Amino acid sequence: MDYITRMLSNPPQDVHGPIMVDADRPGRTLSWQEYSVSVKRVAVGLREAGVADRDGVGLLSPNDIYFHVLGDGAIAAGAVFVPIPGFVKEADLANCITSGDVKWLFASPELIELALATAETLAMDTSRILVFDPPGLDPYNGPKLSLSRLMEADETVWRNPYNDQDPRTLAAIRLFTSGTTGKNKAAEISHATQVARLDSDHAVLPLGSKVVQITGIYHLSGQTVCNRACAGMLTAYVSRVDNDPATILDKIQVYGIDAVLFPTVLIKKLTAAILDGVRPRDTLQSLRYVTFGGSFCGTPVLEALKDLLPREAHLRPVYGSTESGFASIAKDWTPGYVGLPIEDVQVKVIDPETLEPLVPGIEGEICVRSAYVFDGYCKNPEASKSAFLPGESWFRTGDKGSLDVRNGQIALTGRYKEIFKVNSVQISPSEVAEQLMLHPGIADAVVCSTPARDDDDAVECMAYVVRSKDLTAQEVVDYIATKLNRHKSPTGAVVFCEHITRGAVGKPVREHLVAQTPLPGSARYLTVSASHN
Repeated sequence: MDYITRMLSNPPQDVHGPIMVDADRPGRTLSWQEYSVSVKRVAVGLREAGVADRDGVGLLSPNDIYFHVLGDGAIAAGAVFVPIPGFVKEADLANCITSGDVKWLFASPELIELALATAETLAMDTSRILVFDPPGLDPYNGPKLSLSRLMEADETVWRNPYNDQDPRTLAAIRLFTSGTTGKNKAAEISHATQVARLDSDHAVLPLGSKVVQITGIYHLSGQTVCNRACAGMLTAYVSRVDNDPATILDKIQVYGIDAVLFPTVLIKKLTAAILDGVRPRDTLQSLRYVTFGGSFCGTPVLEALKDLLPREAHLRPVYGSTESGFASIAKDWTPGYVGLPIEDVQVKVIDPETLEPLVPGIEGEICVRSAYVFDGYCKNPEASKSAFLPGESWFRTGDKGSLDVRNGQIALTGRYKEIFKVNSVQISPSEVAEQLMLHPGIADAVVCSTPARDDDDAVECMAYVVRSKDLTAQEVVDYIATKLNRHKSPTGAVVFCEHITRGAVGKPVREHLVAQTPLPGSARYLTVSASHN
């Protein structure tokens, strides 16, 4: 079955009730009936504008209840939807347009100048830059083609372009990878895979739940929430507010939200806000399912959060990626684990050098096989080939971990692409960053390698640090030396910065880090104090 047939042929019992609510403007809602009509109108309007089969249609916009209406409309027109991260700059956007094979680009009014400037840089036809002005917001009155004009089309003339086509061979959507270790790649998700993911994600978000969508709607997590809402499986409360814990907590309480799918970095902020007295301890009493993932979250934070939730609430780690979809989830959190494989998902651990499978309890590279795995990277056959085991459909996640001997759960310990060695000591950046985040004077941290001071062929550990109170670079180095092997101390550099740019699931965008101006107190090539050697 193609994705559009799945979305439009299974209406909920109440087609006029809200499936999406603008959490910043509560009077602005979207019903399934409005969704289905709008998707067809957008599809007809796009074809009339010249969109052809398999054209990539991008969208650059903050969160909005019509974000995936446009996306599904593009797919219904025979095109491929390409949602673009909202925090991009011109170079990032240019890479997204190129790697995602974007032929048409919608941008919200506040981002239209960025879109036009980038299009000119790429010699892209600027008549294919359109304005995203969804219903309920100020309509665009300028000369460019806009969503509001497309939605004037006659939906009754729409015909499904996928009849008699194989849904396994046609891309429906291209989702960008996190880009934390390099430029983004566009992962192609076929119609068949998109349908499989939609119908399996009840393990992550229960049917009938009320979910608040705070993080970037362009990401796998945002797509999961909104696609299930558009299918009538839950109600999504969509907000553009992603950096104010107090406001987010208010929305959870005011709307009686009972399920959330949050990155761990947001979990930390919300928990800290309540513990600091910003909001009362009973703010989260409506929650029944708190699902989290994307990066490490320390045991003290999760234990504190558990104490703030009602007794019947489930605190659930989830593991997955843009490429694999969700691979595992736990019914309830157990320290050190990210749950059991989801039904119909196969997981194995291999030696990354020999590619031989490893027995439970032995660390190696985690590989995943299921109907939810992507098909490959757009216009990047080399990367697509290396993403899978030779001659097989096993996706290589690049994550280091093991399967527990006793309970079968997945335990994660790092990323192979990020791991490096200092004096033969293996350094996992996530381990060092996790330890830094436990320091009371550190609000955020990212760890990487930097060339060693006296050996061009060696590296040292380096840390980007956001301070929450006065702290010196030497104190940062010595703190790690007291907690971990001294070679894991960031002696290569401690760079104090105003903030750390993170993607939708909390992963740092490293290209933005290197562009930051170091704050006073930053230092390179330090040594661990003698008392800590």
